[in-house]
Amino acid sequence: TVYDITNASATFNWNVDGEDTNWDIHVWYFNFDSVYRINSHPATVDGFIAGVTYHASIRTLCGADLIEGDWGDTVTFTTATCPNVTDLTAVDITDNSITLTWTADPMAHDWTIEYGFLGFDEGTGTLVTTENNRFTINGLFANTPYDFYVKAVCGTDWLSENWTGISVTTRESQGIDDATSATCTIFPNPASGSTTISVGGVNGKVKIEVVDMNGRTVAVATFGSNGKKASETLECNSDCVKTMEVDKLAQGAYFVRISGEQVNMVRKLIVK
Repeated sequence: TVYDITNASATFNWNVDGEDTNWDIHVWYFNFDSVYRINSHPATVDGFIAGVTYHASIRTLCGADLIEGDWGDTVTFTTATCPNVTDLTAVDITDNSITLTWTADPMAHDWTIEYGFLGFDEGTGTLVTTENNRFTINGLFANTPYDFYVKAVCGTDWLSENWTGISVTTRESQGIDDATSATCTIFPNPASGSTTISVGGVNGKVKIEVVDMNGRTVAVATFGSNGKKASETLECNSDCVKTMEVDKLAQGAYFVRISGEQVNMVRKLIVK
């Protein structure tokens, strides 16, 4: 019999004849074939691959000379797999946060979440780990589409085979945006050396920053002249303009975020 089957191991038990204390366990599948010489009963063998169906047989090694007996009956077993996440849903969506929920499978004890702007490449997003099947991600941009992917963690280096994904757009901010009187133009766009960002219909302090597709801030507009200390905010009186250098940024897609007392906008920028 085979029991206590995990992703990488299985325990074998069999009827012992006489006082024999040595056995061979033959395990094989497709292009894998190995014989394990053991001196314990029952015996746990590891080194298997998750989600694979194996065949096994046991023979006795008799006496001090380890005379090989006949192979016994063949038993088939399948190593465990870490289940993919199911029922991934977004709830409690606000202008800067999204809560994810999914079904908690008893095989999993943790979950890994990777997220970024819509269309980001796997492996380049922001990673977080949670012990619960409900997790809130904060610090998002308003009215912006994101991709979220979740994997179950069942053990060390043992994750579900596939990511389960969902795309969600945050709600519009309560601040002024294009829906009211605020406007924003970026020219040229695409840009190579520099680009000019013009904000209209806004009064008060404004911050302009460039973020990459993973949500990391890569540039912040600074203001100040005539020996004054540079500031990351600009006092807008209906209209304000800022030219930003983008020649040091890698080619690709970015977002320009304009935030302040009365505004919260996100616009796309292409650097070529």
